[in-house]
Amino acid sequence: MRSQGPSGHEAGAWRHGHEPSVAAIAFGSLVIGVVVALIYLGASGAPFLLDDRPSILENPSLSAGPWSAAAWSPPSWSFTAGRPLLNWSFALSASWGGLDAAGFRWLNVVLHALNALLLAATVAELLRLPGNDAAVAARSRAVGFACGLLWAAHPAHTAAVTYVSQRAEVLMATFNLLTMLLFLPGLRSGRPIVWRCAVAAAFAAGVLVKESVVSAPFVCLLVDWVYRRRSDGGGRGRAPWWDYAAFAPGFAMLAVSALVTALPARMAVDGAGWLNLRSAEVQVRALGHYLTVAVWPHPLVFRSEEH
Repeated sequence: MRSQGPSGHEAGAWRHGHEPSVAAIAFGSLVIGVVVALIYLGASGAPFLLDDRPSILENPSLSAGPWSAAAWSPPSWSFTAGRPLLNWSFALSASWGGLDAAGFRWLNVVLHALNALLLAATVAELLRLPGNDAAVAARSRAVGFACGLLWAAHPAHTAAVTYVSQRAEVLMATFNLLTMLLFLPGLRSGRPIVWRCAVAAAFAAGVLVKESVVSAPFVCLLVDWVYRRRSDGGGRGRAPWWDYAAFAPGFAMLAVSALVTALPARMAVDGAGWLNLRSAEVQVRALGHYLTVAVWPHPLVFRSEEH
């Protein structure tokens, strides 16, 4: 029999006493914001680098301004091809401070701080799900804050934050984390359709930033599966159809974008097609490298030709 999860009354009773106060949220946000600002203060004077030139300096779609349709139509040769929301964010930065690298970079810093807060909230929300140990739920805010602070200060994020065109990674992470954060309340809500619509919007926005946001649905559904097994006493409670359908619009958008912008060709390595051993080898080694620096952040310089 399908598990329905806890009722609204049960969920509310479980969560009572574990909700963070406004003061605690404000203080935690201030600490994370100050830490991020201090870490990246010295990077504000750095120039544009590498892919920043075709993505920003030579990108004609940015000059029309963020409220022009052109801002949503990046040139096919640009790093932002197939990523209209990313391109729009660059147009927004250009409208604020012109082609000043510092202005572009500081928006990356703000997004990084926001991601740290989203991660803190997501971890806390996970730990407060009904079925978790009460002692764990009581410490959810502290654990979430610690995770957010570690994310904010971890040196592995340096390139994504300071290398302007890598806003793709930072902004994609924003919508990835937001997708997860909006997915969790639907597990216990009496009106999950409302939450799933919000999830669909967040995931679709992430698709418009970078294709790697496709990891979000799989993480969400894994959490859903674990949660339903717990609430079903170890059974195999199956999620309702809307848990899966919420991601369909985003995947449809990704498929269309891949066809229109020749995504496989853009993913090619050394001019070869993306479905070849060289491309697969680079991707596997890159993943291993990133997992390694997440634990031990040295060396932080990644060169694809070495992998």
